[in-house]
Amino acid sequence: MVRSHFFFLKVGPELTFRFREAVFALASIAEQVGGDAMSDVPGVLESQMTANPGYWKDYYSGTDEELRTLRTFSYSDRIRYYWSDPNVAGALGALIGVLKSKPTPETIISQAFTGLEFGEISTDPSALVEHHVQRCVSRYFKAAGY
Repeated sequence: MVRSHFFFLKVGPELTFRFREAVFALASIAEQVGGDAMSDVPGVLESQMTANPGYWKDYYSGTDEELRTLRTFSYSDRIRYYWSDPNVAGALGALIGVLKSKPTPETIISQAFTGLEFGEISTDPSALVEHHVQRCVSRYFKAAGY
């Protein structure tokens, strides 16, 4: 897009897609270290999206299984409209709290967040999310010549 002289690059859906990837990776880590049901972000998101389909129903079609997959993993990232939902935000806060309160081995973090170097892996869940999203952002800066 840069080579074609587009004035702007649309980055929003990818940023929130990467945010979702990082949060789901944290959910996987929480399962490994004994996180509680209060931090079930994927389950809470699915529940809120099916209860309130206004943000995705006009964009996705298919069987129930196909819709479940699209709601969570579609490149159009309609899930992004649910992060501010109080139930979702509460589950995310609980997930972050669980992971901040439990020591997490680098090996488990490395499994969920590939490409990190041993000895340099943060155990802070917020830092892991930020780093995952920043990897995507840095590509856009590079494309724009910064």
